[in-house]
Amino acid sequence: MGLPSPPKSPLPQAGPDFSAEALAQGFESFSGAAQQLQVYYQQFEEKVAALNEQVARENQELEQNLREKDHVQNYLSNILEGSAVGILVTDLDGRITSANRMASQLIGMPVEDLLQTPFREVLPLEVTSWNDGEGVQRQVREHELNHFREGTASLTLNLSITSMSGANDETLGWIVNLQDITELKHLEAEAERKNRLTGMGEMAANVAHQIRNPLGSIELFTSLLQ
Repeated sequence: MGLPSPPKSPLPQAGPDFSAEALAQGFESFSGAAQQLQVYYQQFEEKVAALNEQVARENQELEQNLREKDHVQNYLSNILEGSAVGILVTDLDGRITSANRMASQLIGMPVEDLLQTPFREVLPLEVTSWNDGEGVQRQVREHELNHFREGTASLTLNLSITSMSGANDETLGWIVNLQDITELKHLEAEAERKNRLTGMGEMAANVAHQIRNPLGSIELFTSLLQ
């Protein structure tokens, strides 16, 4: 920031015309220049103070934004970790970039081992876009598979794969929701077995009824013949 130059005043020249009046005039000019410099310096200090105040205010706003960002990040992290559904996030190459605790439990691998691991090495499925056979790209896909974990019983997992879009609707990666539906499958199988048994019972009752009617007629005619 440049300061305006103080007005130049002619200084008295040494010589035969040098006098007390010229010396007083020189001191007067010097005093005026000094006062002008003092004004410029005061204005400079005021501008510096205003800039310092503006920087402090912007730093305070930045710190507030950072605190709010950390709060939102912690809030979302708590939601992610507290979810009853396993959640995996991958990049466009299919490498896992984020995983919550439930996903780690369902897959049977620590979170740190899941990170940067290709998804197809964790579960036998590609996380890519696909079409419906008519060339229409689908953004959500449902899939079921049996997952065998070492040392524990196998699980039936339902996978819901959704594309993750950026601000310009470009695809940034994939979000995979994992849900354990093993018990649901057992209940469905049990319900189906009960339905089959019920159907067999109804069929047996119907067959017995169909047989009982002719037997009754035979018994009646036999008694008449006797």
